[in-house]
Amino acid sequence: MLEIADSIQSTSGMISFAGQSDHDSFIIGTETGLLYPLSKAYPAKKLYPASKKMYCTTMKTISLENLSSSLENMTGEIKVPEDIRKKALGAVQRMIDL
Repeated sequence: MLEIADSIQSTSGMISFAGQSDHDSFIIGTETGLLYPLSKAYPAKKLYPASKKMYCTTMKTISLENLSSSLENMTGEIKVPEDIRKKALGAVQRMIDL
């Protein structure tokens, strides 16, 4: 899919790309929850999920309350393999540097 994509973006990058593009339809290759804010931001654009199976039930359980509680109480530890941690750290650091 990456080889045929017109653009590969972060979530905010996808929203910006859709707004700046002259195209009127897009296949969105990320969690289907992004379709709602995109459709609100650009109601004249047609948006299609790359797959309707790209739905993350775990993401839908996250709320501001449990995020706040997790940060305040330092709970909800997630363990990942070291090679993935290193790659993820680079992406997080780039976001912080912005």
